Amino acid sequence: MNPIDSADKAGPVFGMRHPWLRLLPVVLCLLCLAPGRRAAESAPPVPITQRRINEMAAALEEARRTLIAETGLRLPGEALSHYLARIAAPLPGETPARHRARITGYLAALQRATALTASGRQAPHLLDDRPANRLAWEQAASALRHLPGHVARLEAAWQRCRESRNPPSREFVAELGESVHLLLTAYEKLRDAQP
Repeated sequence: MNPIDSADKAGPVFGMRHPWLRLLPVVLCLLCLAPGRRAAESAPPVPITQRRINEMAAALEEARRTLIAETGLRLPGEALSHYLARIAAPLPGETPARHRARITGYLAALQRATALTASGRQAPHLLDDRPANRLAWEQAASALRHLPGHVARLEAAWQRCRESRNPPSREFVAELGESVHLLLTAYEKLRDAQP
């Protein structure tokens, strides 16, 4: 005779005659965790540190350098929008493989900056509550909140360009411009922000 069958004939084990009672341990665990979760949700926000501000600004600066400063491609006096439109397309004499690698590097820099600044998407609890500091944080947080969506649309536009084997579309150039604008805005505001 099967041990499970013999246990059922012998009567309920630990009073678990009904199948829904098997969920009792799970329910009890959830109830035990619930008060701690409510306490954590009601706890005051932790103030941000100058170190964390510097880490986020450094991530944005690294992406700025990758896209703008260290490429050596920006012409003297060239407007940023014209520069971004020019570097989105293959450069004169550039092979398709080199163009893909260059754009992939730009996207990777934007992805890293987006990931490393995720904690700045909401204005933190501030020790320096002056209006100028609050405004800097609100503007930085707003830019950082919008950055992931634009980077995702930029990646999707790049994927469509790669699949169709066409040069980058206007959509790609527009999303690149908006992503860089948000990155620069957040960087500028974080440089001025205080904890």
